[in-house]
Amino acid sequence: MRFLHTADWHIGRTMRGRSRASEFHDVLAELVEIARAEAVDAILVAGDVWDSAAPPPEADRVVYEALRECISHGLQVVLLGGNHDSPRKLEALGLLSEMLGVRTQYRVRRPDDDGVLTIEAGDEIARIAAIPWMREGELVNAEQIMGLEERTFSMYADHAARIYRAMCDGFRQNTVNVLMGHVFVNGARYARIDGSERQLHIGQAYGIEPAGLPGTPQYIALGHIHRPQTIHEAPVHTEYAGSLLQLDFGEADEQKRVVVFEAVPGRPVRDVRSIPLTKGMPLKELR
Repeated sequence: MRFLHTADWHIGRTMRGRSRASEFHDVLAELVEIARAEAVDAILVAGDVWDSAAPPPEADRVVYEALRECISHGLQVVLLGGNHDSPRKLEALGLLSEMLGVRTQYRVRRPDDDGVLTIEAGDEIARIAAIPWMREGELVNAEQIMGLEERTFSMYADHAARIYRAMCDGFRQNTVNVLMGHVFVNGARYARIDGSERQLHIGQAYGIEPAGLPGTPQYIALGHIHRPQTIHEAPVHTEYAGSLLQLDFGEADEQKRVVVFEAVPGRPVRDVRSIPLTKGMPLKELR
């Protein structure tokens, strides 16, 4: 099976008060064309589909037009909830879209309770363990927050790592097994200026260690960090696809991309390639 991994669309993001809807429309059209040209079976969107929980109508239109194109070309899609997304919005979208091949994962579920999604393509079956953004309050209770910060952060990392490993209990030896997550992996490189990525949720605080990621998936598709990169310290092939556009000047000069990969049951992924995106407006800073 062939997959296209993307993340952090942030549809609805503006630039100094100016709409970027046309840029998002164009780059999503480019993404769909890449998926068709590469003959992928499914598109994995690893969180932050929208830029806010209550996006403007034009942002919804851009997302729905892109999903309509995917459906019309027989491309299956998995939308994962990120820290910018509204769980209720994704839930409502999934009530209709699942009949058309667009699956949504808006909250953490047990592996045996739709936490692991099944995708079929011909004779092959893929199992996608989909873990949306987990807020600190969901893992760290009030008593723990009252303790030392270092202890709280460690607790978050430990609890998150256990959840990520437990979700892989839904994998099978005769299926393609992929893990999707929206999380910060400690050591990942990210923009440190211009508010490109919210510092509240990025840093050495509420993250997971690379060694804490499970070794049972064949590929781990991550979102949350906007800089495209491979997490080499992870036990299996792990990628941050990065954002679709240079969302602000903290991301200037970053080459945006999607990741295409191929997987068969029981073997490491192969033919993992970064395909550049060209439709976004490049940002430059003049001094």
